[in-house]
Amino acid sequence: MPIPKNLPERATQPPQPVALGGGINAGRPTYSGGSGIGGGVMSQPAVAKVPVIQLEGEGERVLNRKKLDELVRQVCGGQAEGQEGTSALTPDVEETVLNMADSFVDNVLYQACRNAKERGSKVLEIRDIQLVLERTYNIRIPGYSSDELRTVRKIQPAPGWITKMSAIQAAKVMPGKGDP
Repeated sequence: MPIPKNLPERATQPPQPVALGGGINAGRPTYSGGSGIGGGVMSQPAVAKVPVIQLEGEGERVLNRKKLDELVRQVCGGQAEGQEGTSALTPDVEETVLNMADSFVDNVLYQACRNAKERGSKVLEIRDIQLVLERTYNIRIPGYSSDELRTVRKIQPAPGWITKMSAIQAAKVMPGKGDP
């Protein structure tokens, strides 16, 4: 569409201010249909913010050196006199234990997420973690009922074993050749 040589008069006038009443009043329309101030769809957050969890550890560690030293002192029964500032573990052992703690938590969470996904859930629940800890690591969590997790499978013995055992039982009951 070509631009005309003469523009209409309203196109050449200076712009006029627009009232920002909103909705019911003259002015710009709003989603809420109200006054445009407070309330309505536009004043609500789109997605609720999840609080960020800050670990006290060094960087991305699950367990920091201070907590590890505290745990070692608790398990080993404290430190001797005059050794307040020293650690009971060598730096290599500390690093190895910290790496093992990180990999343990990573493995448990990975397997628990796989369990939740297998259930068809998008939410990781305590029972997913509990299942991994009980089945893989034989760790029971006190205070949580795990009745549904402890399904005991009765092993069906082989038919040959059943006949063998019944023959043994029959031999125990019947007197032998040399018995009166």
